Amino acid sequence: MLKVVATSFALLATPVMAASAATPMTLSQLQQTCAGTDDASKNACHSFIYGVAMGAQAAATQLGDPMRYCVPETVVASSITTAVKQQMMFDLLLKPTDGEMPAVKFILETITKSYSCRSSGAR
Repeated sequence: MLKVVATSFALLATPVMAASAATPMTLSQLQQTCAGTDDASKNACHSFIYGVAMGAQAAATQLGDPMRYCVPETVVASSITTAVKQQMMFDLLLKPTDGEMPAVKFILETITKSYSCRSSGAR
């Protein structure tokens, strides 16, 4: 897996909290939100995933981190959300205990695997 600078994780993991508690949103909580069929749930799911992805990329750029993931300009926001949702479903089916991990960590790991700077050719 492509190494992502720890400071990027730390900057994002701390302020992202579940609405009902003072702890980071878990992968299970994100999966429940993303499973909703109403517009509010769909928008919350997409906004959270895309916000983490773009926030981490902006933080890495600000910090001068060359080891971030590279999302090609041709990729639309919904593709990022879809990739994370599909991997989340697959992961939770195979390893339900991953549901307790911070959602931010899972999103960043998934995006890093999906959009490796080495394989995408993007910068």
